[in-house]
Amino acid sequence: MGMAPCRVYIGFGMLFGLFLKGVLLSPIYAGALEVPLFERNNYVLTKKKTLQGVGKDSSGLAYCPATKTFFIADDEGTVFEITPQGEAVRKIPLEGFLDVEGISYIGGSTFALIEEGLGHLDLVTIDSTTQALNIRDAKTYNIELNLDNNGLEGMAYSKEEDVFYLAKQKKPRKIYRVKLGSSKPVITIPFDAEWLPVRDISDLYLNSKISPHLIVLSSKSNRILEVDQKTGRTLSSFSLLLHIYLQKPEGLTFDEEGRMYIVTEGSVDNFFCFEPKDQATSKKGIQ
Repeated sequence: MGMAPCRVYIGFGMLFGLFLKGVLLSPIYAGALEVPLFERNNYVLTKKKTLQGVGKDSSGLAYCPATKTFFIADDEGTVFEITPQGEAVRKIPLEGFLDVEGISYIGGSTFALIEEGLGHLDLVTIDSTTQALNIRDAKTYNIELNLDNNGLEGMAYSKEEDVFYLAKQKKPRKIYRVKLGSSKPVITIPFDAEWLPVRDISDLYLNSKISPHLIVLSSKSNRILEVDQKTGRTLSSFSLLLHIYLQKPEGLTFDEEGRMYIVTEGSVDNFFCFEPKDQATSKKGIQ
């Protein structure tokens, strides 16, 4: 006499539980659980400063974690280094550069500058001994020959991808993905930036520790967007209208604590610090 086959009965509840567990652990759903930056962090203005000894035409802003200082590109031909408290450390003249509108920290002592009218990306070295920067010492890449005042305006560097994202300000708005090589850079346009809900683009930022997505600053719209850099879809946004309404926000960066800093054109109240609300009592930002 043989043994009767074993019958296993799985109730609907168990099946649903197994299904739900599989969905929750799937990469697709894990991505959906990711909360956009400006929904995850309710940024509040904690400090604003008038930068002393810095020109009124500030355009680009970069943070260097190695020195814990900021570098501001002035389109009149100067890079300024300042402390988190807004105090000037040094003034670095730019020799032979034309209309520098953006600056990014790459790593070590390497920074990148963009020249708006020429459409150039320049790699330069800034260390503790740097007193001036000469174009002859820079490694220059031609991104777009556009000799007008609506050329390259913002820049972000992705350390993970080892690529740059560069923004053409307007007419039309464009975002380029640039991979530098030994000779000619590989340039692609990942999405149509004309569809972004802003009037222009003044700066970009990208750091996976802050957000895996591209951060876009608009001067004319006084708005910051978090954008999927592959599709151009806006994921979240933050309005600056209640905080910066008389100045033009031109540069954007974050520090390692997640604080957001903005530099504006003008000579009064031109350096702003925003912090996530849950850490807004911190005293490590601008004092």
